Amino acid sequence: RQGCNIHEIPFGRQNRGEGEHVAQNWMSYHDDAAGLALMNRGTPSNNVTDDVMFLTLFRAVAMEYKTESALSFNEGVEQHFQYAIMPHAGAPDHKVVKEGMAFNRPPLALRLDNALTSEWRVGPDNVIISTMRPEKNGVFIRLYECEGKETDAEMAMPSNISNVVACDGLGRINAMDDEEIIDSGRLKTRFNPFEIKSFLLFGG
Repeated sequence: RQGCNIHEIPFGRQNRGEGEHVAQNWMSYHDDAAGLALMNRGTPSNNVTDDVMFLTLFRAVAMEYKTESALSFNEGVEQHFQYAIMPHAGAPDHKVVKEGMAFNRPPLALRLDNALTSEWRVGPDNVIISTMRPEKNGVFIRLYECEGKETDAEMAMPSNISNVVACDGLGRINAMDDEEIIDSGRLKTRFNPFEIKSFLLFGG
């Protein structure tokens, strides 16, 4: 009771008071000893009132400028909702963040000719790979720190990666930070709390 109400936002989290708020993948209500995370999948908002957690399933919005509002109620239409709860100790950590991501991104089965997934590893656990996509002659990858603390991180890469450059979210190359080092197939870099970093990786 009388806990802390935290909602996930893109690449971070926000401490909020009572009332209805949007949460990206999860919200947590906790004290210093224990907490409960509520995962949502596409529902509009969450809230905590009088120490009770709520998950909002529908949000009523006036639609007269588009159609008669009654036509948008989906009356008589069967609806399905999915949510999950996760107990945790103290403030939410990387485990809550990753479970929220996994709940919203079910695994997809793919057939690959050359699977290199086992060669991609990043640590420690509070640094997360959020995006990976092909770019011209290379791969774009985005990492971020999810617990709000300064972190020295390493990312192991496939052996055919020979060059890494820092970039923005659109793949435009930035000046490389002196602290970012490639050593024996590993990218070493330092994150500020909740910092986002993007890189372009090129093969030899």
